[in-house]
Amino acid sequence: MNEIVDTSRVMQRSAKAGPPIPDGAPKLATDEQIAAPLPELPKLESKVFKLSVPIKKPDGGLITEIVCRLPTGMDLFEIGGLPSRTIWTNQGMTVEMDSPRLKAWLGRLADWDPPTLYRAPARDLRAMYEWLIGELNPAGN
Repeated sequence: MNEIVDTSRVMQRSAKAGPPIPDGAPKLATDEQIAAPLPELPKLESKVFKLSVPIKKPDGGLITEIVCRLPTGMDLFEIGGLPSRTIWTNQGMTVEMDSPRLKAWLGRLADWDPPTLYRAPARDLRAMYEWLIGELNPAGN
């Protein structure tokens, strides 16, 4: 009697190698693919805020604008939430600024030192807050 011999990839594997791999399974990356250089990441856009009143630096210079980069997912994960909080009451919903988180967001996005942040005009901080809330809205809103 003729014996049928299966020469497929599944039957050629050693019994010690584990369960059979189906023919349509995705292939693992080769060593060359793993060692290939990563593509350059795109530069994030930034937002420039002209200050309503310049901030005097300790060296006597003036800061007239603050540049904030766009927020990323890593910023959101590490800061742990939005710069605002939603409060629900019987009368409805209100949104309030969460000052400690806003300070963390602006310190991270603008790379400010705390003394500069503390001397910034409040109306300019409010403008940055409104911009940040807009950037953190769900896509399409």
